[in-house]
Amino acid sequence: MSEPTSAIVVRIGLPPPLEAVRRRLDHSAARKVPAHVTLLYPWLPAEALTRAARRTVAAIVRETRAFDVRFAAT
Repeated sequence: MSEPTSAIVVRIGLPPPLEAVRRRLDHSAARKVPAHVTLLYPWLPAEALTRAARRTVAAIVRETRAFDVRFAAT
């Protein structure tokens, strides 16, 4: 079995009809994983996901301007 790891994700809001479909068809939704876009995976091994690591990411995010994204195809 592989070692647990972490990811950096950004939660996204979905229109209610699309969220209903996601909850019905996406197995991760049943595990309480929110709708999101993954920015980095894998990131750190689970045991290395410390408060300091989280603070570092938070500092980077605070300095990053919002941007638009469009997914034209899957």
